[in-house]
Amino acid sequence: MIAPIETVSFQHAHPPLPPEKVAMAATRAFVLPFRHARLHKRAFHDTYVLTDAQGAAFFLRLYRPGYWPDNEIAAEMHILRSLKAAGYPVAAPAALPGDVQRRISLAERAYQAALFPGLAGTAAPMTEPDTAKSLAAALARLHRQMDGLPTRRRYRLDGDSLAAFILPTLQAILPPAGVARLHACLSACLEALAAIPAEKPFFGLCHGDPHGGNWLLWRDEVRFLDFDHCGHMWRIHDLAVALWDAASFCGRCNVAALSAALIDGYETARPLLAAEKAALIPACALRHLWWAALHIRMGRNEEAFAAAAVERAEQWLKAAKALP
Repeated sequence: MIAPIETVSFQHAHPPLPPEKVAMAATRAFVLPFRHARLHKRAFHDTYVLTDAQGAAFFLRLYRPGYWPDNEIAAEMHILRSLKAAGYPVAAPAALPGDVQRRISLAERAYQAALFPGLAGTAAPMTEPDTAKSLAAALARLHRQMDGLPTRRRYRLDGDSLAAFILPTLQAILPPAGVARLHACLSACLEALAAIPAEKPFFGLCHGDPHGGNWLLWRDEVRFLDFDHCGHMWRIHDLAVALWDAASFCGRCNVAALSAALIDGYETARPLLAAEKAALIPACALRHLWWAALHIRMGRNEEAFAAAAVERAEQWLKAAKALP
């Protein structure tokens, strides 16, 4: 049984920016007369809702300073605009003259910023198989659409890069016994993924982070938001993130039923290899280790947190053995 865990907020080195100053800075950067601003979400990045003189609402993302280099953000914007031009339902940056991404200086810090128009839809936690099937089908279509995009450099999340991100971060604060358990978990996860060919259509551009806060339902359509972790990775990763998020933060759910629904939904567009199906649950364990490493790098430098992450990954791997 995969029990829910408590939501963990990202730690920030600075308090939220004053909304009125955000509105003034955005007006200068995007040359639009924003009259009001309010903090919408403080997560990995900060997002503000801005209202212009006509009452239209926009979402302003201020990227965490120093995390993504300029070229990675530019690639994200290019991917979003390309998907939008192809008719795929995503939250693409506002169509404005000049560069899509702008630089904003506030509180003696420089932020990369992007402006998005509002996107209709409602958040729908993936707690039921029907929702899981719809989401997986939409992800399969997204992957197929991404395979047709013009080549654009974006980061790669493969076994080597995952190990390089997770291992030094967690083992620096774990005792020797915890380090040994971490290595065993990580090896099991990467072994499962290594059985999948690292080539299209099994490996390629993915959303990267399709948890419940990054997609909306609009009538019978799934609409994706927030592509800042979009990169080249195993396609099963996107299904794993959705399943991991539902089991971790959406209350008790039937992991076996959701796993089957995700696979069924995805296979409406492309058959999955047996190795991909077998890697779904280990990829959830890997996602949890990556998530914990990210929080540790952002300031949650606690042995107990790292140890709990390893134990949670072990629970996922145990669940993989119990599923049919």
